[in-house]
Amino acid sequence: MSRSDSPYDDSIAEKDDHYASSSSSIVEAEELLPSQESIRSLSRRSRPWLWISAWALSLLATSALTWHLARRPAPTLDDFPVVERIASLSWYSPVHNDIDLHIDHHVVDGELWWNESQPFRQDPSPETDARWEELVGGHANRIFVSKEDWVKMGMDPEVGAQWIGDPTGNTYMAEINVFHLVHCVDMLRQGAFLDYYWYSRPINPLYWSHFYHCLDMVRQELMCLAPLDLSPLVWSEHQRMPFPYFTINRQCRRWEDVVKYRDEHQMTKDQLDLMMNATKPPHQKEMPIPAHAKTLLENIGRWKAKDPAEFEYVKMDDHGRNGWDGLPPVQKNPQGKYAD
Repeated sequence: MSRSDSPYDDSIAEKDDHYASSSSSIVEAEELLPSQESIRSLSRRSRPWLWISAWALSLLATSALTWHLARRPAPTLDDFPVVERIASLSWYSPVHNDIDLHIDHHVVDGELWWNESQPFRQDPSPETDARWEELVGGHANRIFVSKEDWVKMGMDPEVGAQWIGDPTGNTYMAEINVFHLVHCVDMLRQGAFLDYYWYSRPINPLYWSHFYHCLDMVRQELMCLAPLDLSPLVWSEHQRMPFPYFTINRQCRRWEDVVKYRDEHQMTKDQLDLMMNATKPPHQKEMPIPAHAKTLLENIGRWKAKDPAEFEYVKMDDHGRNGWDGLPPVQKNPQGKYAD
């Protein structure tokens, strides 16, 4: 049998034909596939469209978010706690961080005419004085303040009175302003009845400086707050012209909340006594005072050193009462010499 006639050769030939056919198919398929160069070219052409698509999607998302936020109602003051609203309109005070404060609707008792039902409009007497003393709170409105809060208040730590019970020196003391202002209103009230409260002469040399200090503190406070409520003009009986009606609606901070805060944070009497009798540290940095104040303080010392027999008791006058004002005579001070 010749080599060409071998069945084995025929099988090989068939396989060669098959491989040749497959190779031809692969070549044809590869020719149909894009080349690497064409892929890179296609990628370069499609890249701008990818960026445009991403930008469009981003713009769409931003627009949707803006539309959603625009539909939501804008936040108002009512969305924030009362204390935060007040703090946003005030100088820094650590009280704002701790107090639980409410706002209440209140109708101001603006009645012009004197009446016996208003306890703070009464003539001086031990009962009236007791009401005002309770309102003022004495020295109970003194509280402790950290050094950090002291600095935030805008105060110089070097002139501050440090609480001697804190060995670190990081505790200071302050008083709540509203109670000082109430004290000043009480001071003005007492000034209307000078002979009742100062029934002996000479009176304390500090009196008139104290009086005008309080008068101007109240003035500054009113101008600082500048309430913009309106008192409407109305027609009243037996008056020939319109007259302001002072009994108006107000939104007021709840006084009881302020008193509650004071009572919970105030210094104790023992702490106050300890501090008031403390010795000023040597080389302490001090607040300067004017020259005439130094003279006044010296005169106060002389006044306190006077013998009681050197004082002259005065008879209380009528305080301008003439019987036409519809008010009873002012009582005499039970501590005065001419009380009977």
